[in-house]
Amino acid sequence: MSDNNLICIFIAKKKKALAYYTNCKGFFNQICEKVLKKIKNNSLSKTEYNEQMIYYFDENEKTYIILTDPSYHQSTAISCLESLNKEFGNILDDTDIDNIEEYGLSKQFEEKLKMKYDFYDTNSEIVSENVQNLKIEMVNFKDEVYKLNEEINERGQNINEIANKAEKLANDSDSYIKGAKKVKKKESKRKWWYSIAIIFIILIIVYFVMRIICGNWTFQCGSQ
Repeated sequence: MSDNNLICIFIAKKKKALAYYTNCKGFFNQICEKVLKKIKNNSLSKTEYNEQMIYYFDENEKTYIILTDPSYHQSTAISCLESLNKEFGNILDDTDIDNIEEYGLSKQFEEKLKMKYDFYDTNSEIVSENVQNLKIEMVNFKDEVYKLNEEINERGQNINEIANKAEKLANDSDSYIKGAKKVKKKESKRKWWYSIAIIFIILIIVYFVMRIICGNWTFQCGSQ
């Protein structure tokens, strides 16, 4: 059995087993047949089988299955299934299986399956492309959150500056209003004194005019 616990790879179409590869001994064809009967169309999932794990991917009547030890990394298993789909998807689309017996393509696919098997048996911690994309999206999302947080903080500072300016302007306006009231009050007093002064001057003028007209200090004007 493999040291990295990848046991077997299967390929099927329309629930018909076409090829598999393993370097282990066992009745893998029977395992594949049992798994194919349980697989749901267009699904990616896993299930347990005799203390081992079955990972499968079914899409458009094409099915990829790998049998692993429970310690095998799930992300690596998913990456393996994705790689199988990229490698064999178009080939299976063009393959007419009506006249092909089960495992009839084993020899044709054996070398490619062996390469996949050796790679994913040796590299047991490969991250699935979808998982990797998800991680990238999470990093980008985190960066966007940090950027937004910085913008909020910067806007908060700007708002504080505006608030401080508004408060200063309000204080300046209050001081201006108080100063204007004082000036107005002084001006009012000044006008009052001006009025008194004018009245006083008029009275003096009237006094001298009357004195000139009457020719005396008693203001008794008339014929003498």
